[in-house]
Amino acid sequence: LFVSYYSKKIFFNQNYSSKVNDFIKIDQSINLEKKKIFYIILDELPSLEYIDNELNIDSSRFKNFAISNNLEFFSKTKSNYNRTYLTITSILNFDYLSNVKYVNKDNFYPNILYKDEVNIPLLNLLDEIDFKFYFAGNEWARCIPNKKINCINFNNDNLIVKILNDYGTTSFFSNSLIGNFLFSHINSFIQKINNTDSNNSIENLALTIKNESVKFEDNSFIFVHHLSPHTPYRSKDCKILRGDERTNPNNFSSSVQCSLGQIEKITKLIIKTYPNSIIVFQGDHGHGKNIAQISEIDSSFVFNKYSIFNAIYSKSSCNENFNPSFGQVNTIRFVLRCIGFELKKVKEKSFVGFSDKQQLFGQLYEIKDY
Repeated sequence: LFVSYYSKKIFFNQNYSSKVNDFIKIDQSINLEKKKIFYIILDELPSLEYIDNELNIDSSRFKNFAISNNLEFFSKTKSNYNRTYLTITSILNFDYLSNVKYVNKDNFYPNILYKDEVNIPLLNLLDEIDFKFYFAGNEWARCIPNKKINCINFNNDNLIVKILNDYGTTSFFSNSLIGNFLFSHINSFIQKINNTDSNNSIENLALTIKNESVKFEDNSFIFVHHLSPHTPYRSKDCKILRGDERTNPNNFSSSVQCSLGQIEKITKLIIKTYPNSIIVFQGDHGHGKNIAQISEIDSSFVFNKYSIFNAIYSKSSCNENFNPSFGQVNTIRFVLRCIGFELKKVKEKSFVGFSDKQQLFGQLYEIKDY
């Protein structure tokens, strides 16, 4: 196992021009219309290999479903990062986080969606070709609507909910010193009003599609951050467990089984409703504890934290062969190539990062030879 020091600071790529054609060539032979992209992050969902061997879950039924529904797996995928805020920022950046001006944590997911949306490369790219960007979040990363972000909040006709979801109101909260505290209580309040599970973003997306509360037009990019199988853990039938069982590690297995069942249901629904769609199901990182020091990295940590679920559904319009080793950065680049952008594959890399409460926050280390 080889670990190299990568950077003294964490970076966010802000070097992109506001004009897409200045830096990315569009393949005019591919029709950019009539595409809906559902990019669904399932928090902490590990690879099928991990599910079979480490959790002792028989995934054969799910694999048969995937085969019969043209859901193709990236079977050798390794996560590019070990933390959600790094992984999703790299997806929004469609590149690794490196080699540009240092910025603070407010320029990483989810804060980037609230404070600096004009500098998000993916949103700028989609905006240039008149794609609408929709976001379904959760209690940790809730959606705040603005000119480039449309929120998927099921049953949001309540006047109080509309006020709380107002861009001005939520911007005030997010910029206040007690913003995180307020957001926590606001989300709990919204959940009670809506009588919905705000962390079950896949179910809320399904309800949105079934009830046509949002009619996704052609050229829509729907980004979903589903807070499962991550805590709070769920039963196999997706009910949030009570008390200490919500965080009992023994219940991760039932939460995974819930997630696999939800993938089946939402896949069927999207294919039936929007058959020309591209659908991605992807873990943001694997299962297990994070580390506080570089010396703690070993092969077990790498296998647990970087073995992720990664699958895609697409029609034959994507002529490029799938590469089973694609991580998150190459997957989003693959999706963008499917709608006509000439984005090259990049070398697969994996990095370890740290939380803002750890001493090594702001440092990235590349992991090699594992």
